[in-house]
Amino acid sequence: ARSKVGACEFDDKLKIRRPVKGARGKVRHNRLQSFMGPRAPGETRGERILLADHFRPVRQIRRRASVGSRPAAGQHLFSAPARLYPEYMAKDETFDITTGADLQEVANAVDQAKREITSRFDFKNILAEIDFDKSKANLTIHTTDEYKLDAIWQALTGRFIARSVPIQNMVRGAIQPAASSTVRQEIKLTQGIESDIAKKMVKFIKEQKYKKVQAQIQGDAVRISSPSRDELQQVITALKGEDYGIELKFGNYR
Repeated sequence: ARSKVGACEFDDKLKIRRPVKGARGKVRHNRLQSFMGPRAPGETRGERILLADHFRPVRQIRRRASVGSRPAAGQHLFSAPARLYPEYMAKDETFDITTGADLQEVANAVDQAKREITSRFDFKNILAEIDFDKSKANLTIHTTDEYKLDAIWQALTGRFIARSVPIQNMVRGAIQPAASSTVRQEIKLTQGIESDIAKKMVKFIKEQKYKKVQAQIQGDAVRISSPSRDELQQVITALKGEDYGIELKFGNYR
């Protein structure tokens, strides 16, 4: 025994539902009509079904955005001849250019340099102070004269190199006279790319005339994006050949 329900019939013997002969195409046509709106002029039913299969996610998003609304007569979500096959754009890959040092490694290097200086014979009973302000990222050297100051700086440099702290990011200030005929010097750590240097980098990248590379300044960093991974590698190689007075770090690949 078979009983018809809508566009399907129920087979009691096999306990299954089957579409009524000739009704499947009608049901699909009605679904297309509700999703896609009226058929465009010159649009065949095969093109309409192909459009529905290709743009199913887009149609679902549009239906969520306008719940309960349908395209009016003569309004179509897609133009069949122009969008018969969807165009997929390549996703951009990016990386960030930054600079800076690990402040904990700087503190460790300063501690080691202090122990080295206190154990040296030429600094016995001589003023030699090294202060590191972690919050401001700067060093202060206080000693008796410029000769001793340079010796302390050489000791610090060796410890920085051993701990991979970039020496290029150390900016030594002017030597200032202090009390009791002593001298003091401040050393600033560059922890971000300054705007002037960032503009120079962006200008340099544009001058290379890469086809799809985009450079954008984001605070104290520069973001490079391109759909071509080879072009990104070329940008890294080109920037490594330039001298901006700081150590460049390439990371945050996406």
